[in-house]
Amino acid sequence: MALVADEAALVERIRAGDKSAFEALFRAYYPRLVAVMRGFVHSDTVAEELVQDILLRLWEHRAGWVVRDGMARYLYGAVRNQGVNWQKHERVKDRWVARAVADTSLSGMGRGPLSPEEAMAHNEIDTALAREVARLPERRRLAFTLRSQYGLTNAEIADAMGVTVKAVEKAISAALKTLRDKLGGLL
Repeated sequence: MALVADEAALVERIRAGDKSAFEALFRAYYPRLVAVMRGFVHSDTVAEELVQDILLRLWEHRAGWVVRDGMARYLYGAVRNQGVNWQKHERVKDRWVARAVADTSLSGMGRGPLSPEEAMAHNEIDTALAREVARLPERRRLAFTLRSQYGLTNAEIADAMGVTVKAVEKAISAALKTLRDKLGGLL
């Protein structure tokens, strides 16, 4: 689904250094790209920064920019790749933090229990739902999150994930069935 009428002309204008063409691309795609990125990073600030990085790199390397399968597919693919790379980086950081915490716990410098205020901040249903969503296989979790939290259409989700609309429909349906089975008593 193209958000820009004449993509080929817009790409050529951007490649030629036309700032107004780049601004048009930015206005057309930025909000949805950020919404897709939020599905990977679960943070508005981080999502915005990562999408801005993608668009900045695009502008900096515009002379060699080639769009083969449509601008939306290109941009959503770049977001998907950046999001997956960010997740990998976070997993590495988490492992290092876990090691550091284990080391400090052994030396008696570990963190104490949560305060009553922190413990009360968690709502039972939200916590259970978040836990079960996190347990979903990655494709189902991402499709479900992009649909439920960010309101993307199945076609937009398919573009973002690089799969067919049918695959998105199946992933969302399977995610909903799993959540109903696991949380039937709470929902």
